[in-house]
Amino acid sequence: MKQLSDLLREAKANPPAARYSVEQVVEAGRRRRRRRNGGWAVAAAVAVAVAIGLPRVVTHADGPPPLPAEPTPVTTYTFRGYTVDGYVVKDPFILDVGAVVAGVERSGGGEKASVGSLTVYRPGVAPEYPLAGLTAAEPVGGRTAYYRTTQHRDILTWEYADGTYAELSTAEKAISETEAYRIAAGLVMGGGVEPRIALRVGYVPAGYRLMETWSTPGEVTPFLKSMTNIMLAPADAQRELLTNPGRMFNRNGGADRKFHDQLVIGLYPSRATRKQMPPNPCDEQSCRRVLDDDVSMLTVGGDLPIEEIRKVYESVTVVTDFTDDAGWYPLSEAIPTSAQLVAE
Repeated sequence: MKQLSDLLREAKANPPAARYSVEQVVEAGRRRRRRRNGGWAVAAAVAVAVAIGLPRVVTHADGPPPLPAEPTPVTTYTFRGYTVDGYVVKDPFILDVGAVVAGVERSGGGEKASVGSLTVYRPGVAPEYPLAGLTAAEPVGGRTAYYRTTQHRDILTWEYADGTYAELSTAEKAISETEAYRIAAGLVMGGGVEPRIALRVGYVPAGYRLMETWSTPGEVTPFLKSMTNIMLAPADAQRELLTNPGRMFNRNGGADRKFHDQLVIGLYPSRATRKQMPPNPCDEQSCRRVLDDDVSMLTVGGDLPIEEIRKVYESVTVVTDFTDDAGWYPLSEAIPTSAQLVAE
């Protein structure tokens, strides 16, 4: 059974992705890990300040502490696609609490055009491939960079801002180190557009927020299809993940804590026709239906009671034309405002 890390890497490297089922997605989702670097030093400093009674100026203007501002939803990519000599960085197709991801291809397209992916991490998010113990390579744009080969991948990681990283991952020897640096140097932050996805969700369980979405428009066939995937999780768990110093959204797994209670909504290649589907669309873990094209399947599943999963499933509207990207739903309209992705 493929892990979500494998599915994402396939999608990033050569979208659209291969066939897989909701069981694979949900089970892999349960294995996604969080790496914690405790904030005990900050907590200790606060405790000491309270214990010794630091002086406080009291005025008549004092009153109840202001309520924290509501976090602003993230509804656009952090950069847009670009070209360099011989290569095209596509417009991003993954929007994640920790990063934005785009595919990288050789100019001219073709069957073997894809060479890898560009991942641009949010401030404070550690790169997927660890930097500990590495010797700095030639800088990119005057900033620290690291270049190495690991797990049959050539990885160029560099700072695009202070303490904030981007990562170009390509198949080993697919491109030269010089070409990798040229692609990296072309990255310009800003100008990203709003993702458009092929479905709209009317109901999301209370407290759940979007963790990640990815979409790839294209022709629908029995083997390749336009893909949309939405992954949500409880806001409290998401907030804990995002506020840990040195946080990492670790797609490769880990040895500490699991990330539970995910809800997955997606459109995937179907292994059955409408006539072959059982009368009841729901089992104990998921609900699904084959769409009118007899090729695409809507699937809703996760670590929730089936009654909640059914409510989500029944609230989903799917676009009628997968190839018409302009007719897809903008992310800000595709899910309820309370469930929008937030990078706190």
